[in-house]
Amino acid sequence: VIYGVLIAGLADPANPVELGRFEFPFASAIEAHGDRVYVASTTNGGVFRILAVSDPAHPQPLGALTTSQTYDLTVRGDYAYLVDGQTFGTGGLRIVDVSNPTAPVVVGQYADCADADGVDVSADGDIAYVACADGSLRILDASDRANPALLGSVTLPGSASFPDYNVAHSVVVADGVAYVGDEYGLVEVDV
Repeated sequence: VIYGVLIAGLADPANPVELGRFEFPFASAIEAHGDRVYVASTTNGGVFRILAVSDPAHPQPLGALTTSQTYDLTVRGDYAYLVDGQTFGTGGLRIVDVSNPTAPVVVGQYADCADADGVDVSADGDIAYVACADGSLRILDASDRANPALLGSVTLPGSASFPDYNVAHSVVVADGVAYVGDEYGLVEVDV
């Protein structure tokens, strides 16, 4: 059995067809754009990898880099935005230049959210929304890819039983609202 990336044809959504596979154990985050797939892992130290899938039956590795433990990723243009935990290195947001898919390189990092679990990024790549394990949503100015900077943050409420405890797991932003999945459900934040 090969674990990792499964490529499926969805011409008939009721009957998806496997087109190809790429071995990549413990894949935790994936995104596809055109004939590229961006995938990352968390277990035993993270790896971020770029695959060429123009021939879906034979996906080909292009480039890779070591991360700490990537829980989520988003790609905007020539940049991938990865969020990491700190177990195997520095956590937080990493901004990776993927313009040369055979040699991705980290160009910027925001490490003040040591354990980051989720990320969404504006269409132009200039604003990053990071869900942090400390129960906060961080909003970052990423227009200077080398130096992402905090614009603002909000601490999400805990429960009645544990008012000072929460973990933000994921975030999606639409129409000026950040939808944050946390330990207790869904929180809407006006951003």
